[in-house]
Amino acid sequence: MKDNFYDFSSLLKGPLVKREKTVQNGKFSWLDTFVFRYTKERLGIIQVKSSHNPDVLFEDLSFLRVNGKSSTLPRLSTILKKCYTTPQPISAQKKKDLLKLLQFLDSEHHAFYYALTTEESLEDTDPDLPEDE
Repeated sequence: MKDNFYDFSSLLKGPLVKREKTVQNGKFSWLDTFVFRYTKERLGIIQVKSSHNPDVLFEDLSFLRVNGKSSTLPRLSTILKKCYTTPQPISAQKKKDLLKLLQFLDSEHHAFYYALTTEESLEDTDPDLPEDE
């Protein structure tokens, strides 16, 4: 899994910029958006809708800088940096809990869970819960 995590924040310092308005000058909110459409043909642009209604049109949300060229985006893989160079360990308790759930998974996936590395000093934390003071 170490190969699947990238630091996308570095893109905002380079070819991309965070936007709060669509190309059509509509207000954009991640929380109010229901549908996202990504295509290879329009790199750097996401089509968004804040409704599931098929009659509502998509709006374009461009992450390209004003003078940016979408032709530079295919090279993003050379700009993106990996977050980790080694597998990240999980707590022993978390691995124990995951192994209990293997009965619900196809056996072809079991080896992945058995191979997870653990670290005894790690504590399970939930970033969505407030920290105890």
